[in-house]
Amino acid sequence: MKAFRLVFFLSTLFLFSFISNGIMAQSSMDPDSVCAGETVYYQINGNSTSNYTWEILGSTGGSIVSGAGNDSIMVSWPTAGIDSIQVIETNEFGCSGDPYVLHVIILDLPTATISGIDTVCNGYSSDQIEIELTGTSPWDIIISDQTVNDTITINSSPWNYTTPNLTIPPSVTYTIVNVTDANGCNNTGLGSAQIVVSPVLPSLIIFHD
Repeated sequence: MKAFRLVFFLSTLFLFSFISNGIMAQSSMDPDSVCAGETVYYQINGNSTSNYTWEILGSTGGSIVSGAGNDSIMVSWPTAGIDSIQVIETNEFGCSGDPYVLHVIILDLPTATISGIDTVCNGYSSDQIEIELTGTSPWDIIISDQTVNDTITINSSPWNYTTPNLTIPPSVTYTIVNVTDANGCNNTGLGSAQIVVSPVLPSLIIFHD
């Protein structure tokens, strides 16, 4: 889940950040936390006539993708780790302030891997689908049978999913559309599970020659 994060500091300056699609979420103090792969907007509320020198200080691969020199920038955080952003204000008289640093924790994306093979009689369910998860519990996952999506919350890994009663032969394939962990980071699922469904048996008639 892409999220909006608002960061306040005990300073004459305030630094704000939000993930690029701007969905509201909780606010946080320094350090800020984002999910790996996100592009984040940061803004400093200094003087509009000043110039701002931004720098990524760590080695996670974070990069400024736009806004250098302005009071706001977009930063791409491609991989998990710990990093920081530094900004220095230089006013219209050429005077520079002290460096201002925001520490950033880039969180790993969760994973959800689904697997399983089973055969069931028509009208029966299967409990032979296993889901392995990484990240921080609990997880919300969207599991699909390619026709209907089912949203469930999982508290531990591995976890067994029980299908509804199945009535459509020859088989049903389950995949995970999305997984979101307790940190609000989300990812697409991996793998698939296939349940073979027996056709309905014909009604029998007992007769004799």
